[in-house]
Amino acid sequence: LWHGSNITIRDTTLKECVGTHHIELTGIKDSTISNVTFQDMVRYSGISYPALDGDGTGNTAPASAEATDISEALQLDYASQATSSGAVPLDGTICRNITVSGCTFTNCFSGVGSHHAKDGGAAADITVTGCTFDNIGYACVFSRSFKNLQINNCTANNVSEFLYAANSTDAAVKNCTITCTGASRKTANSLLNTF
Repeated sequence: LWHGSNITIRDTTLKECVGTHHIELTGIKDSTISNVTFQDMVRYSGISYPALDGDGTGNTAPASAEATDISEALQLDYASQATSSGAVPLDGTICRNITVSGCTFTNCFSGVGSHHAKDGGAAADITVTGCTFDNIGYACVFSRSFKNLQINNCTANNVSEFLYAANSTDAAVKNCTITCTGASRKTANSLLNTF
């Protein structure tokens, strides 16, 4: 979903996404994702996959091993050629005022967030509350240059890392229960499916 507002996605189960995100929000504001189950991300191990730029040309792009290993089930991104080339206009619009509540992330590389960074902030006013994370290979919440990230009342079991935060400001984690695997990210990722 690109350049929108007042969007609600709720009471939905998404399974077995291959090599990318179950849901990508780019330049979205004032929206809610609630009671959604994100389940069983599948590593893509091919050489290339159809381009996701929406141009209908059937072009292919090389598969990125890094992106495949850290892809978020729910990605919150900003509109640029480098991050979401089909999200025109490519004007740098960020996700703002997004609430993720009561969601379940099971057997995913990363849960919610973005592995893309942006000077001045990649997303702002993000709340993750009452979510459950099980068997997460990289990070439950992946925050690169987020502003005002609030994580409350979440539970995480068998995860490599709960919060990865780089260049983020005003982040808070409250009332969460977290049990890490003690395994490296590479080992944890190898437990997930491969296509």
